[in-house]
Amino acid sequence: LDINDAAPSIVDLPSQVAVSEAESVGTAIVNISLADKDLGMFGVNGVLITIASGNDQGHFAVNNINRTLDVAARLDFEQTKAYNLTLVATDLGGLNTSTPIVVQVLDVNDNSPVFIPESTATARIAESASVGQVVGLAVATDADSGDNAVVSYTLRGSDKLAINASTGTITLVQPLNFENTTNFAVVVTGTDSGTPPLSTTFAVQVLVLDANDFAPVFTQQTYTATLAESPVSGTRVTMTNGSIFATDADGGADAQALQYSLVRTVPPQLKQAFQLDPVTAVITTTPAASLLLDREVLETVVVVVAANNTEEPFLASTANVVVSLLDVNDNAPVWVDLNDPLRLVTSINASVLESASSGTLIATVLATDDDIDASNSQVAYAIATSMPVPFVVDATLGLITIAPAAALDYEMQTTYSFNLTATDGGSPPRKSATLPVTVKVVDVNDNVPFVSVRVAASIAEGSARGTLVATLEVTDADSDNNGEVEALITSSAMRAAMQLLQTSTSMFELRVKNGALLDYEEMGSRIVVPILVKDK
Repeated sequence: LDINDAAPSIVDLPSQVAVSEAESVGTAIVNISLADKDLGMFGVNGVLITIASGNDQGHFAVNNINRTLDVAARLDFEQTKAYNLTLVATDLGGLNTSTPIVVQVLDVNDNSPVFIPESTATARIAESASVGQVVGLAVATDADSGDNAVVSYTLRGSDKLAINASTGTITLVQPLNFENTTNFAVVVTGTDSGTPPLSTTFAVQVLVLDANDFAPVFTQQTYTATLAESPVSGTRVTMTNGSIFATDADGGADAQALQYSLVRTVPPQLKQAFQLDPVTAVITTTPAASLLLDREVLETVVVVVAANNTEEPFLASTANVVVSLLDVNDNAPVWVDLNDPLRLVTSINASVLESASSGTLIATVLATDDDIDASNSQVAYAIATSMPVPFVVDATLGLITIAPAAALDYEMQTTYSFNLTATDGGSPPRKSATLPVTVKVVDVNDNVPFVSVRVAASIAEGSARGTLVATLEVTDADSDNNGEVEALITSSAMRAAMQLLQTSTSMFELRVKNGALLDYEEMGSRIVVPILVKDK
């Protein structure tokens, strides 16, 4: 009989699936396949699949009949964008295994635009208002994401007014006449860019005033300002061509009590980086500014501000504030490949002949700095080592050369190791990580062999072949082939009588080759054997 000795498992389950937030309850998201080596009641037919974690609100359920993971409750991308579920397969004997799966929720255009409370529900316009005057604002937000949240505006109900399709600013496009029309209504439609698009309407009641009322007028249509990147919360934007200020030609309390507001920014996602004092029109930064305002990403931000009357007829006008972001020294230099500046390097290895003269180029290094300002991104190179080395680095070009009056000697030192640093010109300056540099000195043949000779006390004329005459030890301070030596007899007559044998890399023996040629009466009591010693 089969016993329950194998746990069931979920097989071929993708690690991640996607489902639209619009899918209806009961929709199958993914099929679940099982495997169990047991048979009978303990096999796959008796396995129960459950959701062990990640489903606290019950948005998903397992259909154990169809073996599918289904939608069990309405999904909302704006509430939760992904679920990390753990599926557990348990057989009738209690054995189980767990398998994770990530369910990504896809956004659909399921939210209509919603007009914000600050939109102008009732607009009062003097009959003397000039064409182009701002009547009010109708601004809507959309809880969806991406293009689904981009709202455009249209206006119907009157040919006297027009609306900016992008900003929702309502302006007068034809003159008004109080005697002909004292009030009228328009309907603003905010439509998102989803597929299919969703829209919402907003009614604006327009009252025509039989008075000479004026909208606020800014002292300038475009203001300029500066702000250092990554500012702390509450940093004041520095105006460079005058403070933001608007006047009202009406006089009285209406002229004195203007209220300022921040309408939008370009790019729009940076609006959350700024705040505007409604009384003084001073622009300061929010906590989000430290992350959003990066000079390495963006050069300028346009902040659109509005000035409104605080008493009827609540007219408004707008002005642009162009904020130039100033670079701060927030990036340290990094070491990069000279031929591929996108690749970082962690060390430099080079070699040089020991005979190389002062000024010889060893290597060229490069460090880059992502800051924008010239001084913040300017890099100076230096050697950072406690022990002197016979090398210098050009502070500007990064050229590593042999130092003036320095001389290399392979026989004294074969390798030099030292560190380089790169420091930018910011205030305060930022320094790179150290770059280890290893320079290997290559040997050249600059040493002659040295010979030490031990001569036998005497040899008899006619000595037997192989008789030891002298021992030579030949050494050379150079390395490799430059330090390998050889020796040979240069006299043909002596080569006939003597032979030179190499017994090791540095030892040679002079022995009798033909003793018959060693004749005392002919050669005398002393003989000279000319030997040439040389390296290879």
